[in-house]
Amino acid sequence: MNVKRKKPRKLSSYNKQLLHFIEAYEAETNENGEDLRAVAFWAIQKGLWEPGITDVTKRLARELALACRQDYIADSNGEPVRRRHSYRDKDRQLTFWFKIEDATPQKMRISAQERRNGALMDILQIDRDLNYYNENHNPGDPIQMSFNFDPDVEERHLPTDYPDAPPDGA
Repeated sequence: MNVKRKKPRKLSSYNKQLLHFIEAYEAETNENGEDLRAVAFWAIQKGLWEPGITDVTKRLARELALACRQDYIADSNGEPVRRRHSYRDKDRQLTFWFKIEDATPQKMRISAQERRNGALMDILQIDRDLNYYNENHNPGDPIQMSFNFDPDVEERHLPTDYPDAPPDGA
């Protein structure tokens, strides 16, 4: 099987600038850049970054999307179901959100497929990260992980409440 290898992504000049903020913060403060809020505060205080109106609009749109992702309703078993879903219009490079009760089968299928692809990309990155770690930094046995989630999904569908006594006739 011929597998297309993914090459490291090229950073945009803006992302390079943001990463430079972290390095400059570390150099000036002798602190590590783990706390990105501290780095952001430092960069703003230094006048290295200020939001433009489009930045503020994008930020609010991102925060609205985060709120949409956290909007849940309960199904008939009391389990949480995400109420708002998104799909991308690739022609216009926009993301649209809809309530599950207003969803068409086509929008729901597209949304689910996009989320599945996102999960796959996360899995591929975990696999790549583990392989690199095992090959270059792990002094012991390789860390191995199964990415077959079928048993996990089946287990989550099992009942969690059990009667105190066996059923009649058992």
